[in-house]
Amino acid sequence: AIIDLGCHCIEIIRNFVGKGNRPVEVLCHTDTLVHPIADEDNAVALIKFESGTIGEFEVLSCTIAPGGSTGPTAFAHASEECSIVLSGRVIAEVAGRTYELDAGDSIKVHRELPHRFLNPAAVEAEMLVIISPPTF
Repeated sequence: AIIDLGCHCIEIIRNFVGKGNRPVEVLCHTDTLVHPIADEDNAVALIKFESGTIGEFEVLSCTIAPGGSTGPTAFAHASEECSIVLSGRVIAEVAGRTYELDAGDSIKVHRELPHRFLNPAAVEAEMLVIISPPTF
């Protein structure tokens, strides 16, 4: 699972640091940085690129039950967040606005914006959540 989580995130971060900027060192640990979270898979990673840029992020793989959510209210934290819906349908509530996301859709949430995710469907929804810098 950590290889899969790491590969996804390396490619996502390369969108920000440049596709020609290859990773030269990767350090991953299957844990959370600040406090435990009950997700199926999680990892904290540091990536050093050829240019000297260092990317640090936390990856969470989570499943939202039918009719469930990531919490009773929206929550803000000091990190940038990119969430990708892997399967199912998710409603993202971000700073009082709602966005409907289907499998393959993604959303970037800027730091300090309160947000949560809800599953309005009758089947589970799976998401990959990338947080940088790691705060969870």
